[in-house]
Amino acid sequence: MLENRTRSDQAKRYQKPLWYYGVVGLAGLAVAKLMGVTAFLPEEGLVVMEKDGPRATTWPMGDAQAHGLNEGALVELSRLVGGSGFVAHRGIGVYRWGFDHRPRYAASVKKSLISVMMLQAVEAGLIGGIDEAVVRFEPRLAGLNGGVDAGITWRHLANMTSGYGMADRPGEAFAYNDYAVALWYDTLMDKVYREKGTAVLRRQLAEPLGFEDEVTFQAFGPKGPEPKLRISARDLARFGQLLMDRGMVRGRRLLSEQSMKTMIGSVVPWETPLSTGEPAEMISGQKSVGGTWNISPIGPGRYSFHLWVNRAADGEKLMLADAPEDTLLASGKWGETALWVIPSLELVVAWNGSAIDDHHLGHGDREADMNVAARLMVKAVREPDLVALAD
Repeated sequence: MLENRTRSDQAKRYQKPLWYYGVVGLAGLAVAKLMGVTAFLPEEGLVVMEKDGPRATTWPMGDAQAHGLNEGALVELSRLVGGSGFVAHRGIGVYRWGFDHRPRYAASVKKSLISVMMLQAVEAGLIGGIDEAVVRFEPRLAGLNGGVDAGITWRHLANMTSGYGMADRPGEAFAYNDYAVALWYDTLMDKVYREKGTAVLRRQLAEPLGFEDEVTFQAFGPKGPEPKLRISARDLARFGQLLMDRGMVRGRRLLSEQSMKTMIGSVVPWETPLSTGEPAEMISGQKSVGGTWNISPIGPGRYSFHLWVNRAADGEKLMLADAPEDTLLASGKWGETALWVIPSLELVVAWNGSAIDDHHLGHGDREADMNVAARLMVKAVREPDLVALAD
């Protein structure tokens, strides 16, 4: 969802001098031009020299107009967003743009995928439940802040209410906290699954969902920080279709109906206060996944297991004014990577590599790019191109 645009100190350690990127980049372009392949540069820099446009896909594909959609609105959407994207309606791919097979760094979108893997661990009996104390797996929490952090649960970590690294008691306040996310990920992978995160990701999601492209939590290389998700737009859409289909994929249940209810129905209560931001003790050497402790004021009433929901309470605005109220959104860098799941429209939209960065402004500015994007999605489904259909 969100991730601070400034690299963490840990990520900076892996940067090379500017001349390095220039030399490698020119070499990559030369090789790609000669061989017609994709050249992967350090970190998230990609050079692609593909002559035939988007690649064939195993998604079932159909024509947008034949599905009663307004293709013109989807064209407008692709021009607004840029980058690469994939649109599915009723489980059928109906529109794509850019190189939707190209894996790109997805920033905070990773958190939604980790939530599903956490719930799968609960279903497998590896975790006693979402309200189980994480100290069972990470005993160092018991010695922090007078034992207060021993009360942190999996639910707290999935909803940004853990108070980890801050003076708030678990469950008392909302703080978009990338140190807590690092604790959550490392504990889940190292102490619960006892495997590398990318291996878990591929087994639990990529393989059963039929991902076509490379996916990894090591977007910046094998020595880079984790979790840093790299995923293609069309595979991100597959994850979105899993949420749309309430945990089912090709007749197989990948996530129980109860877990689905938990994931989208555990919204942080509206009355939850924002953290005061007062820092507190953390585990020695605690890393971040990219940001700091108190990144976003948007959360209470709008956040459930690392998904944004578009609900409104009395006197409150929708997070995105022109998106349907049942919209689910995973967003990285405020919209640079995004996954939209809109059950009332039977629509899944995924994009990456966009220049959009304003999803947090959509509730107050109807012309914010993310809100305009939502408006175009609604138009695509609810205002079909009748002239085209008549032809």
